[in-house]
Amino acid sequence: MARKKPRVHIVGTGTIGEPLVYLLTEQRKEIGLGEVSFYKRTPLVEEVGKVKRMVEVGAVFSAGEDKFPQFKELGLHPMLTHQQALERADVIIDCTPEGNKLKEKYYLALSQKYPKKGFIAQGSEEGFGVPYVWTVNDKCLFGRFIQVVSCNTHQLVCPINTLIIKHEGIENLKNGKFFIARRGSDISEDKVNPGVEAEAAKEKYRQYGTHQAYDAARVIQTLYSRPISIPIHSQIIKVPTQYMHTMLFDIEIKSPIHYKEALARLEANPLIVFTNLKSTNRVFDRARNTSKARGRILNQTVFYKPSLDVSEDGTHIRGTCFTPQDGNALLSSVAATLWLLDPATYKEKMKVFDKFLFTEVV
Repeated sequence: MARKKPRVHIVGTGTIGEPLVYLLTEQRKEIGLGEVSFYKRTPLVEEVGKVKRMVEVGAVFSAGEDKFPQFKELGLHPMLTHQQALERADVIIDCTPEGNKLKEKYYLALSQKYPKKGFIAQGSEEGFGVPYVWTVNDKCLFGRFIQVVSCNTHQLVCPINTLIIKHEGIENLKNGKFFIARRGSDISEDKVNPGVEAEAAKEKYRQYGTHQAYDAARVIQTLYSRPISIPIHSQIIKVPTQYMHTMLFDIEIKSPIHYKEALARLEANPLIVFTNLKSTNRVFDRARNTSKARGRILNQTVFYKPSLDVSEDGTHIRGTCFTPQDGNALLSSVAATLWLLDPATYKEKMKVFDKFLFTEVV
């Protein structure tokens, strides 16, 4: 009897869930997946087209059994109840902002009933599982619960890992300051922020400023068996744009480096893509028109090349980066899924997604 191909279930169809449904469904044969299902909670007439398109590419639509009549009134026909989809799946990817709540409500009981089942949450869901960024702390993955950190945390970890950790190690970091201008909303959302909003400091993140640096430190800490000092700090403002987040950084190091060496280290990372375009709208437009992944940028960051600067004494590295909200975390979610299914083969299968990476945005 042929071995059943693994099934993946995606909970939520927002800015992460929907593109993840497409990415996994359209590549499922190449990476050895069977069924890819998704859960839609609320029947909304304006989202009928979205659900139909995901079904058309081969994804299996699930909903709460009590919502079946309302979905059918809209011309949509769920193929599974949500409970059936949860029971059938080998990996469940939660793309809602309530990963920890759903862990307590559903996932812990499922993990006890099916010990091999894997679970993934998105964003700042501390406590869900191992905080993870693809290619940064893969060797630290364990257990059946993984937290894929937020897009801006990916973008923050990326230069630290590329410039420092992969070379001299985190001990070479003296101080890292990161200023993030978050986009106010996604292009798929109706809400628009009319002005610039500041983000208040929270006591929990006081040492790090905001959850982005806090979660970045948690990712980096997994690389070390002992508690280490990770002197990084982030600040956030929210700006009235629907395109991309922007991050400015100033990394101070102990052992000096030359500009050419800093550039070479950044260029060696295929998850960093360079651009000479200085505005997020132009970067977003070029990506939308040329991306092989339905308009998404899956690279961890888009680095504005003219912004790279190294101080005369070689101890400060500065730069400006861009990222969309629904890009870099997608690859980490796929990698986490494949790792949960088979740690021995996931890196080889991830090569399937290399074709979606930008080598430049021009």
